[in-house]
Amino acid sequence: MAVSMSATSATGQQRPRAWAWILAAVICVLFGVMAMQFNFALRADDAGWWARVQAAMTSEAYSLGPGSAHLMYPTYRKALAAMTSHTLLGGFAITLGVLQFVPALRRRYRVAHRAVGGIVIVGVGASMIGALTYLVRTPLADIYASPAFGLALWALALACLSAVTAAVLAIRRRDFRSHMGFMALMMAALLTAPVLRLEWAVFGMVLPYDMHEINQGAVSSLAVLCVLIMTLWMHHIGAVDLPARRRMVVPTAALLSLFGYGATAVIVHEGLLAPLGFDLLGAWRGATERLPLIAVIWALPAALLAWRAPREIARVLDDQAITRIGVLLVALSALGAIAITARHDQQPVDALGLCFYWAAYGGLSLLLLLTGLCSRRNDEPWRLMVLFMAIAPTLWPALWLVGWLCGQTYMVSMWFAATVALTTMSAYAFLTAFGVRMPFGAARAV
Repeated sequence: MAVSMSATSATGQQRPRAWAWILAAVICVLFGVMAMQFNFALRADDAGWWARVQAAMTSEAYSLGPGSAHLMYPTYRKALAAMTSHTLLGGFAITLGVLQFVPALRRRYRVAHRAVGGIVIVGVGASMIGALTYLVRTPLADIYASPAFGLALWALALACLSAVTAAVLAIRRRDFRSHMGFMALMMAALLTAPVLRLEWAVFGMVLPYDMHEINQGAVSSLAVLCVLIMTLWMHHIGAVDLPARRRMVVPTAALLSLFGYGATAVIVHEGLLAPLGFDLLGAWRGATERLPLIAVIWALPAALLAWRAPREIARVLDDQAITRIGVLLVALSALGAIAITARHDQQPVDALGLCFYWAAYGGLSLLLLLTGLCSRRNDEPWRLMVLFMAIAPTLWPALWLVGWLCGQTYMVSMWFAATVALTTMSAYAFLTAFGVRMPFGAARAV
C-alpha cells in the first residue's frame, strides 16, 4: 500500500499522504511476521509476540487471562495442521500481498507482479482452506468468544475464497478493473486479522470489558471497516491507473429494488411491531431479546430510507447528489441507531456485540454521509456506501435461518445476521462504485 502521493488526479484533487499508506503496509508486514511466529508459540504453549505486545499495552489479565484468546491454545492444537496452514500461509500472503497494492511496482515490474500475485492467490486459497478445515473440525460451541463468531469466521473464509476466485476469473478475461476490485476485497478480508488485533489492544485500554467481550463488539463492524480501508485505496490509488468505466449496480437493478422493499418490511417488523409485542419471531426469542421501544426513532426514518434507497442509488450512479429528504433520512436513522445503543441489553456477550454494532452503524453512517456531502465530486463512493448499508436488514431473515438451522439462539443468529448483512452490502457498494463486473454477468447498468 505504500505509494508516492505526489501526483494528483484528473480533477486536481491531492491524493492522500504517503505516510498513511506506508504505515498501513508496515502494520500488515509486522502482523504477517507475528502470524507466522504464532505457529511456534502454539507448539511451545507460549504467548506469541503479539500477545506479549498487547499485554504490555493493556494487562496480563486482559491479554493472557480468563476471556483471552490465549486460552484457545488447547482447541487450536486439536486441529494443529489446519491452524498451521491457515496462520502460516495467511501471514505469508498478507506480507507478500501488500506489494501487489503498490502501483509503482505494478507499473514497472509487471512480470514480477503477475508472479507474486499467483503466489499470493495460492497462499490465500490454501490459508482459507486451512481455516475451513479448522472450522469443520471444531464445534461452534468451542469457538472463541461465541458460536456467533464461529459463524462469522465461516462467512469470512468463504467470502475471501469467493473474492480470490472472482479475481482469477476476471484476469483470465483481461478485465483488469474487476481483477483489481476483487483483489482489493480479498485484501479487505485479510485485513480483518491485523485490524482486529489493533482493536483488541485499543479497546482493551479504554473500555471496561474483557477480551472476548471486546471481540464480539469489534467484530460486529470489523469487515465493514476493512472494506472502507480498501475503498480508500481503490478510490485514491488503484482506480486512478485504470480507464474510466460506467458504474453498474451490483446486484442487478431489479434485485436491488426487491432488497429495498425487503429491508423496509424487516425494519418495520423489528423496529415498530416487535417492540410493541406483535412479534413473528416470538416463539424463538424472548421479550428482552427484541429491540427496545426507543428503536422506533431508528425504524421510522430507516424504513422510509430503505424504500427510497434504490432510487437514490440510481441518482448517485447518474452522478447526482442524494436528495435532501434522503440526506435527512440517513441522518435521522443513524442517530436512531445510536439511541438504540443506550437502551440495548448488554447480556449475554452477543447482546453486547449488538450494542457495538448499533453504535458503529450509526457512527459510520454519519461519517459517510458527511464525507459525501463535503466531497466536490458526485462519483465518490461514500454516498453509495451509506445507501447500500441502509438496506442491509433485507438479508437478516436468510441469515437468521442459517443460525436457526445450526441450532443457535436468536441472539447468536442476530449478531451473525447484523454483522454479515452489513458487510455484504458494503461489498456490493464497493463493487458498484468502481464498476467491478461480476464473473457471470450479474451486474446491469442502471
